Amino acid sequence: GNSGWVSGPNFTTLDDCPIVGNLTVTTPTTTKATFTWDDSNGPYSFVRIKARIDTNNATWFNVGGMGVSYGTFTKNKNGLVAGETYRVQARAFCDPNGGAYFSLSWTPLVYWTQPTVRLEGGESITNLDI
Repeated sequence: GNSGWVSGPNFTTLDDCPIVGNLTVTTPTTTKATFTWDDSNGPYSFVRIKARIDTNNATWFNVGGMGVSYGTFTKNKNGLVAGETYRVQARAFCDPNGGAYFSLSWTPLVYWTQPTVRLEGGESITNLDI
């Protein structure tokens, strides 16, 4: 059966979950990258960071497991390949359980290349076998 329309109950929805602010990457070593971001667009519960090698059909991998809790604005990723170019994105989640309440989009892609070990001119190597 059906019934006529009734008044109420009234409800409101939550504000949009913010987009992570100012995602950047630095490379302190040839195999390690450090990701930093901020909450300049508003607070959230946790952030997920995904990265991949910058080639077609490369597989995305998580940085920081399933998420980095709000209040922490940096995460290291070890085991990267020297000289390889990568891309990274982040997305804020506002439901602490990871449900569907997350930012409307991922951050813009950030690209970087892991450094390689280079000798500066004038340095010498002793007992080098190749």
